[in-house]
Formats: sequence, C-alpha cells, structure tokens
Amino acid sequence: MVEVVRGDDPVNAVDRSDSPLITVVARPDSPPASVGDRPGSPPTAVPLADFSLVDPSAVEFSSSYDTEKSVAKFLAKYPVLKAGEDSDDSRDPDYFRILPCGPTERVCMGRADAGPPFFYMYTCFFSDLHVSLPFDEFTMGVLRTLNVAPTQVHPNTWASLQAFRLLCDVMRLRPTPSSFLCYYGSYPGRLASWLSLAGRPGRVLFDPFAVSYKRFKERFVKVVIRPEATAFFFDRAGRSRFPLYWTSQPTGFKFWPRPTESEEEVEIFSFFDALPRKLPCRSLIGAYTELARWAAIRGTGSRFCCVGR
Repeated sequence: MVEVVRGDDPVNAVDRSDSPLITVVARPDSPPASVGDRPGSPPTAVPLADFSLVDPSAVEFSSSYDTEKSVAKFLAKYPVLKAGEDSDDSRDPDYFRILPCGPTERVCMGRADAGPPFFYMYTCFFSDLHVSLPFDEFTMGVLRTLNVAPTQVHPNTWASLQAFRLLCDVMRLRPTPSSFLCYYGSYPGRLASWLSLAGRPGRVLFDPFAVSYKRFKERFVKVVIRPEATAFFFDRAGRSRFPLYWTSQPTGFKFWPRPTESEEEVEIFSFFDALPRKLPCRSLIGAYTELARWAAIRGTGSRFCCVGR
C-alpha cells in the first residue's frame, strides 16, 4: 500500500486505501517510422505514489456506475460482447466481468500487485460508438502505437477510429494503425490526460461525433479479463497487446509517415483520399450499425460491399 497525500477536496483528498496505483509509461520523443505496426506492448509500467503526472480533472470524477444494479441495467440495454462470425467462433460472456466501480476508483488508476488484469471503459464507447469486446487487431494496434489505455482516448477520437474501421469493413479492406494515423497529428500535454488526435489541415476525414462531448467522464465501468480471455489481450509472451492502464506520455507526432510497402494500404489511401472531407462521423457509425443489425437478423453476415466494388 502506498499513501497518497492529496489535500482536502475530492481531487486532493488523502487516500490510504488499497486502491490500485496509477501506472505511467516512458516514451521516446518521436516514434520511429515502423512503430505503427510493431507487435508487442509498451515499455514496462512504473507505478506512481501520487497523481502529480495526471491532469487533476481525470482524478476528479468517480463513476456513476457504482452498483451491480446500475451495471446490469446498462448491459441489458446495450450490447458489449462482439458476436462470433460463425458457429465455431462464439464469444463466451464469461470471458469478461463488467463490474461497477467503487467510490475511490478513478479512471486513471492502474492495477495493484494482486488480482486479475482489467481495464476501464467509458459506457459511451458501447452505447454511442458501438465499440464491442474483444477489440480487433486494428483497434489494439492504434492503442498500442499511441501508447494509451482505452479511456485515455477522447470519445471523439474513438469515434473517428470506429468510422475509419467501419468504412474499411464496408470496402473489405484491412485497416492498419499507420493507414489511420497518417491523417492525424498527436499533441499530448505535459500531464496525462485524454488524448484527442488532430486532423491534418486539408485532410480531415471526419466531423466530430459531438461538438461538446458531455458527461462521459463520470460514466465508466471496469472490464475484468478472465483467464479464458487472455489470448484476446495478451501475446504468447504474456505482454499486453495495448496499455491496459493510463500512461504518462502518449506518443506524440506532427506527421505520421505514410507507408507504401503494402498494396492493401495503398488501396486504403486511394479510397480515403478520394472521399469528401469532414464526413459525418455520427451518421456513418449509426448507419453501419443499423445495417449490421438487419444483416444479423437476416443471417447475411456483418460485412457489406459498395455497389460497383
């Protein structure tokens, strides 16, 4: 147990509980050109004794999902688990435990020395953006490349990631972290906070999902990874496929190098470069989700081809 001295208000209150510690990860000043698709995990996390490297606003909010009843009500309304695409790929709900958060838990906290691995998720990721578990390789690759935990990514950036992935799915293209990130810049602040990718001038793919994304910070749940689901989140060496807990300094870059080695990536760039700029992110995600729902009902699969492709 580490005593964390913070002051008198909710942000600076003294916490002598056994709640998990924050974790931080060091990063190089700039990523090498090939880091975007490198397998593995971020550097070893170093636990902190206080919140000095975290934006105070991230410490301010506890979760409104603080009872089993509130979590159960949410799960009954919104799907969290990704359905298998065939009968041999069923996703066992017991792979994950979606738990409420205690009054002292904060979204930027990390794992204590004991206990199963977990990560936090904002409920808007499920309800608004239709993110599902387990993550695909593309999503984990972007998180790993940016060196951030899921809740460290601002919902508007999560929405852009989702829209990019879904458009690739429509076109039967396999997205890569590099093909997504080359349209953005990353400018993390001095303190660990929510990361928002900035669209490069003249190449902004999507409008924001919400001009002002309100009330997401106090709505998060804990996703506990059971042993049966280890392969979805860890490689054979036991390294996490993306940071489960907040890191101190996400990867920053002004221009991400555009890869040209892969024919598939060249095809991705040809497709997105030909699209109009500032596509309506909210409408794209909503339309795809509705199509996927009807496809599931009709048993026609989860992918859709554009006319003429």
